[in-house]
Amino acid sequence: MMLKTILFLMTMGNINIKKSLWVTARALRTKESIDELVEFSQKYKFDELFVQVVVGGYAYYQSDILPRTEYMSEDFDPLGYLVKKIEGSDIKVHAWINTCLYWSIKDKPKDSAHVLYQHPEWFLHDKEGRSMAEYEYEDIINYGVDGLFLDPSREEVREFIADYATEIITRYNVAGIHLDFIRYPGGYWDFSEKNIEDFNVRFHIDPRLISDAVDYRAPHWNTVMTREPHIRYYHWLRMYWNRKRKDAVKGLVKTLKERLQPKELTAAVFANPASSSYNLGQDWREWVNENIIDRLCIMAYTPDKKSYKNFLEYASIYPKDRIVMGVGVYYQDAEKYAPQEISYAIESGYKNIIIFDYFSLKNNKRLLNWMEKRL
Repeated sequence: MMLKTILFLMTMGNINIKKSLWVTARALRTKESIDELVEFSQKYKFDELFVQVVVGGYAYYQSDILPRTEYMSEDFDPLGYLVKKIEGSDIKVHAWINTCLYWSIKDKPKDSAHVLYQHPEWFLHDKEGRSMAEYEYEDIINYGVDGLFLDPSREEVREFIADYATEIITRYNVAGIHLDFIRYPGGYWDFSEKNIEDFNVRFHIDPRLISDAVDYRAPHWNTVMTREPHIRYYHWLRMYWNRKRKDAVKGLVKTLKERLQPKELTAAVFANPASSSYNLGQDWREWVNENIIDRLCIMAYTPDKKSYKNFLEYASIYPKDRIVMGVGVYYQDAEKYAPQEISYAIESGYKNIIIFDYFSLKNNKRLLNWMEKRL
C-alpha cells in the first residue's frame, strides 16, 4: 500500500480537485492583509475561502446585532472589502462564524453590548450549577475547554445566531455561512435548573448522578452489556440525556438551514462521529441524513497518516460531494505528512480538500511548492 501511494504521488500531476482554505479573522484586520490573502489565494488557485467573521462574540463586518471587533478602525469593513476585492474572480467566500463559542481569552470583553453582559442567562451551566458566564479564565484552563458557550437548546439563542447570520447573507455577496463550534464544550455542561428538573420528573433521578456513574466516551455495546444492571441502566440514561443535547444542536442547525436558504450552509466537525456525538452533541451523521446541512468540512487534523486513514473511513459512507476533507498543516514538518494525506483523500474519491489554516500554509514554502506543482 505504501508503494502504491508513493507511485500515486509521483504520477498524479495536476489533479482537478476543489481547494478550500480556512482563514482566521486576523487575516482581515487591515486592507493590506486582505490584499495579501487574495493574492495568495489566486496564486495557489484556491476555489473557496472560509473566512472567520464572527469570533469571540465580535463582528468582522458591519453589524447592527453584534459589537464591532476592537482590532479594527471604525470606518473599515473587512468582509465588504474582501468581497469587493474578489469580484470578477472564481473565488467564493463563505462567512465562518463561531456558532456557540463566545469568549475564550483572559481579559473580559470591553464592549458593554457583548452578549456576555447583555444575556448571561444564555450561557451553559456545568454539573455544579455554575453558569459559564461566571467563569474566570482559570476555569477555562482548568476545565480544558475552548471558552464560554451559549446554550443551543434555548430558542432565543437560536434566533440570535440566525438573525446575525441572516444579516451577513443579506448585506454581503457570500456563498454561504460556515458553522464552527456547533456543539457543546463537553459532557460536563448542560445542567441548567430546568434541564435537571425535567429529567428528574421523568426518571426520578438527578442527571448529575449519571455523569458520576459513567464516563463521557461513547461506550462499546459489548462492554456495556457485560456491566452490572444498574450501570447498564445508567448508560441508557446517559444516552437519553445526550439525545436531548444532540437534538438541541441539530435544532440550531435546522433553524439556520431554514433561515439561510438558498445560501449554502456548511459546518466544521470533528472527524470521529461517535465521540463527537456522545460527548459534544455533534451528531453530524444525522445532519447529512436529514439534509439540514449542505456540506461538512471534516477537521481531520493529525500528523499521523494511519489516523488520517481512519478519519477518511468514518466519512466514507456519505456522498463524496457532501464531504470536504480537511488537512491540518499547523503541526511540525507538515510538508512531510500533508501531501500523503491529501493523496489518501484523492485516492478515496474526495474531490474537495480544505486546509487549516491560511497562516500555517503561508509559512510552509516546501508544502506550497508541492501544492503548486501537484494541485
